[in-house]
Amino acid sequence: MSAALTAFGRGDIEQALAVLDDFFSLYRPSTVPLAPSEQLSATNPIVRMHVLKGFFLELQGSTTQAWRWAAASRIRFPDDTELQWQEVKLRPFRHSGRQECMGANRTATKHPPLQCCHVSVHEANISPAREMDWNNAKVAVLFRGHAFRDMETTLARSRGPDYQASMSKIANFDYRNVWARHESMVLGDLKSRGARVDVFACLHSSHLDDQVLKDLKPLAWHFETNEAALQGQQVENGLRMVSEAEMEYDLVLVLRLDLVLKQPVSSWELDATRLNVPFRSINDVPNYCTCLVADTIMAFPQALIPRVVDRCGRNHQSCHGLGAAFEDVNLMVNDQCYNSNTGVPADSFHTAKNPLYRLDARPYDYEDA
Repeated sequence: MSAALTAFGRGDIEQALAVLDDFFSLYRPSTVPLAPSEQLSATNPIVRMHVLKGFFLELQGSTTQAWRWAAASRIRFPDDTELQWQEVKLRPFRHSGRQECMGANRTATKHPPLQCCHVSVHEANISPAREMDWNNAKVAVLFRGHAFRDMETTLARSRGPDYQASMSKIANFDYRNVWARHESMVLGDLKSRGARVDVFACLHSSHLDDQVLKDLKPLAWHFETNEAALQGQQVENGLRMVSEAEMEYDLVLVLRLDLVLKQPVSSWELDATRLNVPFRSINDVPNYCTCLVADTIMAFPQALIPRVVDRCGRNHQSCHGLGAAFEDVNLMVNDQCYNSNTGVPADSFHTAKNPLYRLDARPYDYEDA
């Protein structure tokens, strides 16, 4: 795979394809589906090589071949979440399997065509859109993520090599710096609209655990002590607590604790029947729009919890792939794609600043109120 990527890096698509073809001539991929127990994990490069070949064929202009190759790969790996993730991220308009979506210009398209972001078979009947009525609504607010976070490693991932120069501008994340905003923009806002609100917390454990319980006053909580636990496991644990509560909630609202919201929840463009997410997300490098979604905010009726957990549970690194897993998804902001991280370098597509939130304890080289 490294040889193919090296050739791609110098712009030699033909050589990159030749390298992959040499490999596949020995591997001889079959069209017979593998059993789930035989499918490849995220650490095995063969799935990624399947995706890369489709990507290179498309860049070469061979869209029909790329579409056929992608279709054959799905037959080979029908349940492989790594294949789904790589396809959605690297080949954003092709995940649907619709041939007419092949060859779309990623860098010129600020928003992917919705029909090109979903598999052809509906997971559920799409209900008519319905605005959220907050009066007497029962709302579960699940805070996830960290109450305290060492930002050095976080910035290394989101900012790249320049993060060390940025460290002098920020401090580590401490939820106490943003909790008043959550109280006003989330809890206070919903209660003032007549909603009954129950708080749940599923957070990485820290020295602030006791203080979290005093401030959040959660109905149920879980502090994760395994630092390597995936985000999906945290979401699943939190949603299990919501499901076990003696209440049928009209809406489940999942929020990262480090959000600094720019608008109160009641002003969001929510659909009471669907999975609501902020917006479609760019791929950090290179910078283009994808079918992934920002997973910093999720809002959905309680009946959708099993479907969310199926696509964002303990085996999932993140919930970004929900944008392709759900046809009945509602984008709260649908004018263009944005980076789900904030405090990242600005770009010509204006993806660094979104209208809904910023993340606390990030370096900002521009105003993002």
